[in-house]
Amino acid sequence: VERRDEKEKKQVRLKPLREFRSFLEEPGKFLMIPGEEISSSYAKLPVHMNGINLRDVIPAAKGNNVAETIDVNVRGVSAQRKKTGWKMLAILNHPNFGWGVRAEDMLMSEELKFFEIFNGHPGVRNYGDPTHASCDRIWDIVLTLRLAKYKLPIIHGVATDDAHGYHEFGVGKVNPGRGWVMVRSQHLSAESIVRGMEAGDFYASSGVTLDDFGRKDNELSIKIRAEAGVTYKTQFVATMRDVSLDSKPHLDKDGKGLEVTRLYSDEVGKVVSEVEGLNPKFTFTGKELYVRANVVSSKPHPNPYQKGDVECAWTQPTVP
Repeated sequence: VERRDEKEKKQVRLKPLREFRSFLEEPGKFLMIPGEEISSSYAKLPVHMNGINLRDVIPAAKGNNVAETIDVNVRGVSAQRKKTGWKMLAILNHPNFGWGVRAEDMLMSEELKFFEIFNGHPGVRNYGDPTHASCDRIWDIVLTLRLAKYKLPIIHGVATDDAHGYHEFGVGKVNPGRGWVMVRSQHLSAESIVRGMEAGDFYASSGVTLDDFGRKDNELSIKIRAEAGVTYKTQFVATMRDVSLDSKPHLDKDGKGLEVTRLYSDEVGKVVSEVEGLNPKFTFTGKELYVRANVVSSKPHPNPYQKGDVECAWTQPTVP
């Protein structure tokens, strides 16, 4: 650490990645990948993106609404990727932070491929509230409408810790170790990891480890790595092709529509099977738009996002 006193103020020099990565990286074991939180907004609504494996800083851009703000910032990452030839990706961060992003804002962006299904920051409201949809619910609405109505590709779900604090740990603190992704990657390189994520060959986790996951023939199967004294329940979540896409607004006490994610059928993102044990499986019937899995353990999280949380994992949606 380089320090100096300047006009009676203590200063620390912030070093660029190239100066310190050699002290931390280990070939085949640990890699640092540059990124940026592109912090934009529409009006007072926060719209934040993560650019992963960037070469240059991307200034935050603004659109004429939330959906357009998402679009222009995703395109900023795409433009740098095209210019440099580097493998990069853009992730929409914490949609419920400041209640900034509704499911409807994520529907039409063809280039949006990732968003945070879970974020470990205590202020991001992953689980929603009686008026606002949870991130899980947002994911199912977006998947359903993109596949059934707009004929667009799926969006993948990632988990992150959004760490800001590294010295004091506990509920309400902004600590590392609450969320991450596990990627099948041939090499420990940024390019290989981005390729794996773009292929959907990864899962999100807040603690549960999967030894295997994926589709073979007409079956979606998972192998969960056991921990002593811990039990596991896997919920297979799906929307069927014949689901109603009708929706209605949330109303306030005066009967006025609220600018929040609309109300959709309970058949959107329905738990179609629940399996106990280490080797859960789901057989496709051909009626599903998609199927994804939530793996819920009985193990309390050692440093939870919210008091009472247990360790979980989320697989990516599979389209039959």
